[in-house]
Amino acid sequence: MTVISGAVLLPLASNAQAETVASPETQSFAGLSVESRFGRWEIAHIAPLDLGGRVLTAMPIGASSTDTASLFELEVLAKDESGGARPPAESARFSVFVRNSGRGATSTVEDHGLAAMALARYLEGVEEGVDASGFMTHAARSQTFHQDLRADLRLSPPRLLR
Repeated sequence: MTVISGAVLLPLASNAQAETVASPETQSFAGLSVESRFGRWEIAHIAPLDLGGRVLTAMPIGASSTDTASLFELEVLAKDESGGARPPAESARFSVFVRNSGRGATSTVEDHGLAAMALARYLEGVEEGVDASGFMTHAARSQTFHQDLRADLRLSPPRLLR
């Protein structure tokens, strides 16, 4: 398990960490993996890069990933310098959006916005080492994948993961 404190990734001594074996379903991103902690949250799932972004399902530390009410999704896209859609948090290279199916019309849950800020703060410390190929800005993705995004049921609230 990993704990993120500010912009520092701190490994925890744990036998469970040594027993963790990567599987096809296991994803990592920017040094984060399932059970990585950042601020008051931890990663429940990391999806592969898709439609120009990477979705990380998060939850408060101590919550169960089978409790869908505690799960929420953060999506990492390339930062848009042109003044497009404003995410709750940005690093130098990435924008972190809260996925709430609101298409900009739904207020962001404060705790989820704070999690997006904590993730962006973490990314600032590691982003130079992150392969950003395949990431798109919100505007470019919307234009390129307009039909796919409209039909994408994955924009609904998070599902049970385990």
